[in-house]
Amino acid sequence: MRESVLLVFLFCLSASLFAQQARLVDCPIELSEHVSLWDKLVGEKLQSLYPDKQMFENCSSITFERAIQTTGAQLIDVRTQAEYDEEHIPGALLIDVRQDDFDEQAAKLLQPGKPVAVYCRSGVRSRKAAEKLLLQGFQVYHLDRGFNQWKEDRKSVERP
Repeated sequence: MRESVLLVFLFCLSASLFAQQARLVDCPIELSEHVSLWDKLVGEKLQSLYPDKQMFENCSSITFERAIQTTGAQLIDVRTQAEYDEEHIPGALLIDVRQDDFDEQAAKLLQPGKPVAVYCRSGVRSRKAAEKLLLQGFQVYHLDRGFNQWKEDRKSVERP
C-alpha cells in the first residue's frame, strides 16, 4: 500500500514538474527504441492535462531518422558554429539557439508549414529551440539525447 501511494505521488509530482518542459508531437515512439514506459506514461498524462497545448515528444535516433526521411522535415543543428564545423548530421542547417537572433534566423531560413527536426549535443539546447519553434507554429521532432545519441547509435555524420 505504501509503495502504491508513493508511486502515485511521484507520478503526480513528475507530471507537474515537467508540465512546462515536456512537449508532444506525432512522433511514433516505440518502447524498444530507448523510450521508457515512465516517459510514455508521463507524456500521456501531460497530454490529458493540457490537451489544448501543441507539444512534442522526444525521439530516439531511430525514430528521429525515420521522421526526417518520411516527413521531409527540415533538419536543424542548434549547436555553435565550432561544434557544427567539427561534425554534424548530413544535411543539417545550422541555427545557433544561443544567438539573440535565433527566432529571426529560423523564420528567415525555415519553410513554414514544413516539420522541423532539431538537435544539439545532448538535448538540452535543442529543447529550448524546440519550444521556440513550436511558438512559431512548426511541428517539431526532437532528438532526445542529441548528437551524442546519434553517434552512439552509429548513425552517419558529416565532417567537413
